[in-house]
Amino acid sequence: MLKAQEGEILKTAFLANLSHEIRTPLNGILGFTDVLSYYLEDNNELTQYLNLIKTSGKQLLGILSDVLVMSKIEAGQIELKKDNIYLDKFLQEIYIFFLPQAKIHALKLVIEKDNTRETCCVIADAIRLRQVIDNLINNALKFTKEGEIKFGYLIKEDQIHFFVKDTGIGIDPEHHDKIFERFQQVEQDYLKNFNGIGLGLAICKSLVEIMGGRIGIKSEINKGSEFYFSIPYIKGTNIEENINEKINKKKNAISKILIVDDEPINLILLEEIIKTEFGDVILTATNGKEAVKQCLNNENINLVLIDIKMPVMNGIEATKIIKEKRPELIIIAQSAYNAQSDKKNAIQAGCNDFISKPIQKYDLVNMIKKHIFFEVEIM
Repeated sequence: MLKAQEGEILKTAFLANLSHEIRTPLNGILGFTDVLSYYLEDNNELTQYLNLIKTSGKQLLGILSDVLVMSKIEAGQIELKKDNIYLDKFLQEIYIFFLPQAKIHALKLVIEKDNTRETCCVIADAIRLRQVIDNLINNALKFTKEGEIKFGYLIKEDQIHFFVKDTGIGIDPEHHDKIFERFQQVEQDYLKNFNGIGLGLAICKSLVEIMGGRIGIKSEINKGSEFYFSIPYIKGTNIEENINEKINKKKNAISKILIVDDEPINLILLEEIIKTEFGDVILTATNGKEAVKQCLNNENINLVLIDIKMPVMNGIEATKIIKEKRPELIIIAQSAYNAQSDKKNAIQAGCNDFISKPIQKYDLVNMIKKHIFFEVEIM
């Protein structure tokens, strides 16, 4: 039994390292497709090719993430956080993320909220909850050729009921139990043209059960599908601040942004993203020791984007030293490792935020705006 547990831990560690090594080049591939799209937005043919590259890269990233999450589930290494989640805003962010994909497929995307409550705050693990809903919506997009996809929630007594409904091809009821088994796909003729490794729904089931809930499906062939799951309703605290008041109280200007990364491709990519949005405000360093020196000798630096894994001195050690001398300095950690423990370690070291590679331009720009200007782009 002990050897089996050790084997699972070693496997998870290996996959985490593999994830890091794959995410690093993917950061360059996906990042530069964003940059090129910015410059080639008038060239429809080239933009179409770039979108195909981006889609393929995201598919690879999704497979990698699924394998890593399932490995952690099998090793019993999933630790739940207690986040205060504003459900309506949470679902709106998911809607904004999936809307472009829905438009590409000519599908209508609809949110259905619990209108009996003005503001609904709940305590749950935001990352794991997002993983489940994202997987279910991706599944709906995959199997829906026309019509619409609806997703939302309803609170009943001590449970939050989430759902994702589609007008897709549906699944024969005799296969409903099988689809939640890992590495299983329903073998039906009308499903043979759809790719996948059969982990998405198994991950959903495992994560929902870890969160103390249950998952199920209602579906018939050619009548669409509804995936639903419930988790315990733990009421959160409504502590949302008025963004406009924050902007009036303090609105900084960007003096200098220090980018710290030992990978040349990442440095070029991040410089390009920041330059096109904020202008020529960039300084660079290739390890934590250089970052510490620059931050302590240049008061004009008011934001640092620092990689976690670097030679000479890593990002965690550098952050601790910088924060001792300049506690007000905004530091955003970036990492190709995507584990919750990495984010936790970065925040505990003093980082103000954390972004995972591959870094998307929209996400990074909004994160910088949030910390410098207290404003986020709303679509």
